[in-house]
Amino acid sequence: MKFTRNLKRNRRCFGLTGILLAFRELTTSDALGVSVFSRHMGRPIHLRLNTTDIAIYNQIFVLREYAFPIAIEPKVIVDAGANIGLSAVYYAQRFPAAKIYALEPERSRLL
Repeated sequence: MKFTRNLKRNRRCFGLTGILLAFRELTTSDALGVSVFSRHMGRPIHLRLNTTDIAIYNQIFVLREYAFPIAIEPKVIVDAGANIGLSAVYYAQRFPAAKIYALEPERSRLL
């Protein structure tokens, strides 16, 4: 069940490469670091398998949960609880003139 869910999610995020990532997650329980091309960012990104990294990528870039309407362009964005920084990358793309402060107090979230 979990494998099927991850397979579908990973395919939505990364196409055929996502399918391969789902099989790699199935064969290891480690937080294995991988580099994968992001069509949403136009460049490779680094994620950890068997963590919440791909789920967060899916929420931000595929499901576009942060694409809410906003009346003004922000000058400053504070991302308190930045995890691995995907939301900061999204906001940098969406609001290129904004100054972004990304804070993550949990050491294990750092790559």
